[in-house]
Amino acid sequence: MAEVQNNQLFYPKSVSFDEEKFTLLLHIDDAAVNFDNISDIAAQNGFDKKNKFHITVIGFKNGAAIQRVLDELPRDEKQKILQHIRSLVARADWGFTFLPERYHIAKNYSFRSGATMATEHRESYIQLVSMPDMITFYDALNSALGIRLEPPPPHVTLYTKGNTMGIGINSQEEFLKLNPKLIS
Repeated sequence: MAEVQNNQLFYPKSVSFDEEKFTLLLHIDDAAVNFDNISDIAAQNGFDKKNKFHITVIGFKNGAAIQRVLDELPRDEKQKILQHIRSLVARADWGFTFLPERYHIAKNYSFRSGATMATEHRESYIQLVSMPDMITFYDALNSALGIRLEPPPPHVTLYTKGNTMGIGINSQEEFLKLNPKLIS
C-alpha cells in the first residue's frame, strides 16, 4: 500500500469554476502525485495513466442541480447568488493531503447510440484525499441555494481503463455502490 506523502499539504495549481455547467475542478500538479506501488499494478492490468490530474468539487450532477435552482430565479437574484458562489470558490481553503487508500472502481454506462442502446465499461484507480474545507464550502453553497447537495468523496483519478474520462462519483453512497476494491 502507498504511504501518505508525509501528511504533506498540497494546493491546486489552478481552480476552474465553469459558469455554464456549474462544475468546479481543482487542477493538481503532476509532481504532487506519488505513483509508488501502483504503476506496476496498473501496467499489468492494462490501465493508462491520466495525463492531467484534478479533484472534482462540483461534478455534472451537482452542477445540474445548481443550474436548476438558478434558472428559477429572477435575473438580478441569479447574478447575486452566482457572485456569492464565485466568492465562496475564491475564499475556500482548497488545501488537501493524499490519503493512503487507493481503490479500483468500475462502472457500466448505458447510452443511446442512434436507435439502439449501447453500454460502455469504465474502470479507474483512484486515490482518496482529505480536504477539510470541502464540507464548509458545501454548507455555504447549500445555504446560498436553499438546497441540500452532498459533496463527492474527494479523490484524484490516477489511472483509467476504457474511456479516459474516468468515473464520476457524486456522493459517498454512490462510491460505496461501485464496490470499491482496495489496491494493495
